[in-house]
Amino acid sequence: MKTLAESWWHISIIKKALNCVSAPIISNPLWFVFVYVWGSICNLLVVWNGSRLIGFLQLFVDVYILTVFVTCFPKRTRRIVKLLLCLLLCPISIVDLFCYYKLGSPITPTLLHVFLQTNRNEASEALSSYIAIDATTYPVVVLFILIVVFSSIAFSRKARAWVNNIVSRTKTALSLSVFVSLFVALCCTAKNEVYLFHRLVLMKDEKSTYESMQYSPTVRFYTPIHRLVNALIEYHQENSVIESLHATVENTFVEDCSFTSPNIVLVLGESYSRQHSQLYGYDKPTTPFQAQYAKDSNFVVFDNVISAWNLTYEVFKNMLSTHCACDEGEWHQYPLFTTLFKKAGYNVAFLSNQFVVNSDTYSDFQENILLNDSKMSEAQFDVRNAKRFRYDEELLGECVEVEASFGRGNLIIYHLMGQHVDFKERYPKEWALFEPCMYPGLSEETAAIVAQYDNATLYNDYVLSRIIEKYKNTETIIIHTSDHGERSGLNGDGYGRRFSFCQEDIEGQYEIPFWIFMTTEYEKNMSISNKKL
Repeated sequence: MKTLAESWWHISIIKKALNCVSAPIISNPLWFVFVYVWGSICNLLVVWNGSRLIGFLQLFVDVYILTVFVTCFPKRTRRIVKLLLCLLLCPISIVDLFCYYKLGSPITPTLLHVFLQTNRNEASEALSSYIAIDATTYPVVVLFILIVVFSSIAFSRKARAWVNNIVSRTKTALSLSVFVSLFVALCCTAKNEVYLFHRLVLMKDEKSTYESMQYSPTVRFYTPIHRLVNALIEYHQENSVIESLHATVENTFVEDCSFTSPNIVLVLGESYSRQHSQLYGYDKPTTPFQAQYAKDSNFVVFDNVISAWNLTYEVFKNMLSTHCACDEGEWHQYPLFTTLFKKAGYNVAFLSNQFVVNSDTYSDFQENILLNDSKMSEAQFDVRNAKRFRYDEELLGECVEVEASFGRGNLIIYHLMGQHVDFKERYPKEWALFEPCMYPGLSEETAAIVAQYDNATLYNDYVLSRIIEKYKNTETIIIHTSDHGERSGLNGDGYGRRFSFCQEDIEGQYEIPFWIFMTTEYEKNMSISNKKL
């Protein structure tokens, strides 16, 4: 009898636990289903920030948490809270879908920045030009239909009674289903929830978040609400940084400059891992031009250069700022070296095949702080290009006009597309010299990726040689490095970048090339200057 009693007691405890966990949903069934279906449609229609399947699981957790929040209010005020949340959720989701299907991007920090910087006339003109009934507006219509259906049920007593009757009949099965679903969803998305907590609650940036977590989430800002909150946080943080940079620029001055180095060329590669460079011992001839130049004593190769991070923005702010890791304060409180050169009297050109002035594309990259803020761009550069090119070689033609207008002191920065994914898009077909069959031991898919990356590296070598030849007979010093490396399948499956700290990922993503080339004329005049000293 005691054993039977204990069994019934255990069953009773389990039932109470199940009822407790499922209580928020059981007491708000229509609300939970509406919000979850709404979020699922948004997750399904917008391909953004990760796996849809994981997004559905994480949505279950997030809507459950939101429903718990709603349940904390007394029944009299609960309806008002639900209504207010719907009034917040629905318009944001519709705007997000509209932006995605009309502009090619959901709500992002950059898109929010463009919107907030647009005046009323510009906004009304843009809106009128985009509003049209076509295939891209159908997703928004789907959401409106969903609103009508659930509103009809919510405001109908018979419909609400019918829903409550179904819930009461299936309460035990429903409680068990909620518990199992919540358990599975938490197991699959716990890391993602920690990521969102760091980014949206603690308001940490991407780098600080990954340093704390040391793993990459499978989805990030997967709903319109998450995207909007992230955009607002980043917009606020960017404004604070921009204000600090503006103050730093105003307080930056250079007393005198001797122009000992009259022409300085800085070539910034993209996603260039030195593990794929023949110059650093790679067994494939991916850098024949650089290997030939390396025979010249004026071509100095460094083999111990490590990137600050595998995100371009983090690298740019570390590279442009004179702030060092051991210095007090923040990077934006120190002068940018480009500003110092310009204030010293150098003509500074920034020729980029990624970030162009007057760009009409949208991204959530924070490089906008440094490059797209008009005051910061003006404080750093005299010349910028206004268009991108299919291949990096075409970017060199932009320098003809630049050189014609330059004087005795010139700093020219080339920012290439380099080996940025998608690798096969980074080189003309005639440069596809490496083939998957040249990589025995790798799977067919991985071998194809490595071959494409090596072809991109080979073409990049040619572009670098064109830059060297362009300045070879002038008094110029050329410096080449990359923002970061890339996972390319060489040390394992997969490509692109991720935030793990295993040896293969660190080597591929952080070990970058770095070399300096002094022309004969530059070396000769430097020798004369040193003798005078």
